[in-house]
Amino acid sequence: MPEQHPINNLLSSSSFNYNTATGINGIREFNGNEDEDANIWLRDVMLITKLMNCTKDDTLRIIVMKLRNTALSWTAETIHQANGTISLEDFLILFKKRFTNLYKTELSLSNFLTTPTPTTREEFTNLLKNGTTIFDLRSMNAESLPQVIIGKTPDTIKPLIFQAMEHSKDWHMFIQRAEQIAWIAFPDKTLNMISINKGQHRTRSLKYDSNYDRTQINKSQRDFRYNQNFSYAQNDRYSHNNRYTHDSRYSHNNRYSHNNRYLNNNTLAGKVYDLHGTCSHRKDHCETLIRLQKTAGLVIIKLT
Repeated sequence: MPEQHPINNLLSSSSFNYNTATGINGIREFNGNEDEDANIWLRDVMLITKLMNCTKDDTLRIIVMKLRNTALSWTAETIHQANGTISLEDFLILFKKRFTNLYKTELSLSNFLTTPTPTTREEFTNLLKNGTTIFDLRSMNAESLPQVIIGKTPDTIKPLIFQAMEHSKDWHMFIQRAEQIAWIAFPDKTLNMISINKGQHRTRSLKYDSNYDRTQINKSQRDFRYNQNFSYAQNDRYSHNNRYTHDSRYSHNNRYSHNNRYLNNNTLAGKVYDLHGTCSHRKDHCETLIRLQKTAGLVIIKLT
């Protein structure tokens, strides 16, 4: 016959004497409120049970019988999660973790419940860690805690997290699966950095290519303008409009050229003009003779 644990049958042990239990009536009850000091309360309980030579099983029974309200509800949930089997040492560890720093515990629970939906993988990981802390403190039962996690999960992975909850045997398995699913909604930071660096490199490459193209265009434009200006200079140098290179014999725009219909008859506005040799222009308009006249004071003799 398997040995019965004191939690499974609290009043079945013959070692527990109710007459002896009357000695612990002076132990005050513990409700689990913020104004109660769990360490002092446990110190009083352990002192009395030691003086009464109580076994570990009897000590655990006395502790449970002295709990009320929040503390009793927490104990019932803890024993249920332990499948009705828990030792005094394990119970005291969980009890101290839950009630010795009650203010921080309540603050952690409040922060956990008010945490907004994560937007990064780091925030989602912190949400799971805080959920594990709440689970360890037994501040929330194992059925409600995963539902809170699902409610705060991004919509992209919410169905997968729900499926993970349905197929997980315990909280730790659920957390493990949730962490494995997180990459779908929040890709790995390293991959994100690689993608960002590639984009920045591509942007810089396009920028350099654009600058190179712009430089080549500017260079081409400068070369074009230079060649064009040079062409203009050459054309101007040898143009018919240049007074120093003008040769009216080959100028088609000169009204006094031999191709001009007015000079075919050696007339202009009813007057007859003599032509200057074979140059096909009037001697009065010969720039060479005019220049010589001005510089040397020569008198131009009318040629016949």
